Amino acid sequence: MNLKGWRSWLNVHGAQRLAERTSFLESDFLALLDAGKSAPVGIEEKTNRLHRLVYSVKDDDCFVAVQDMANGEVITVLTLEYHENLAWKLSSDSQNLARKLAWRWHRGTQPREYPLGSAGVLPRTSLRLSASLSVVGDPWSLPAFRYKALGSVPIAALDQPLDSLETSISFCQEVRQRLKDRNVEISTVRRIFGRLGGNKRTAQVFEYGIDFLTQGRRVEDSA
Repeated sequence: MNLKGWRSWLNVHGAQRLAERTSFLESDFLALLDAGKSAPVGIEEKTNRLHRLVYSVKDDDCFVAVQDMANGEVITVLTLEYHENLAWKLSSDSQNLARKLAWRWHRGTQPREYPLGSAGVLPRTSLRLSASLSVVGDPWSLPAFRYKALGSVPIAALDQPLDSLETSISFCQEVRQRLKDRNVEISTVRRIFGRLGGNKRTAQVFEYGIDFLTQGRRVEDSA
């Protein structure tokens, strides 16, 4: 199930582009989206349209589904080259994540649960979030960074494994909101980190890419 309880569905144009540009069966494509096995890579400015990177095993390539977050409608499906020309370029990190998730789903394997303590129970019940931010300074000096605490998220509220939270739409929206509440410019964010456990030597640290924070120009419905 996706955000707000909707199921993904293709409009006529989206179904046509899916057939033209990929080897996906409609049923497999929609199941992949609804299973959360895609990488959110940005939201169009002034719209509810989310861009989700999906990997096709048959094509051995990634594609971008442009989806209305209000009702689950998939408006179009773009190749990476088309997406770069119309919207923005996607990182290799996001492509690798989409590939890993698709293969995991395709093989029917279940992701391991994170993390278990020695007694088989969760040592912590929340994930502490922080952002690595770039600091503008002397243009001739080395890049400088600082960290901004973003608070904690209850593990029970997370709908994806901790090593792939970039695939969770609700998590992505929560991070965006927390950055906004703290007056952090998204353009300064370099990485998002999640830390489980208070001891620096034993804590588990998860690192997340930032493509899902992207806000780009709208893709025309005819794309």
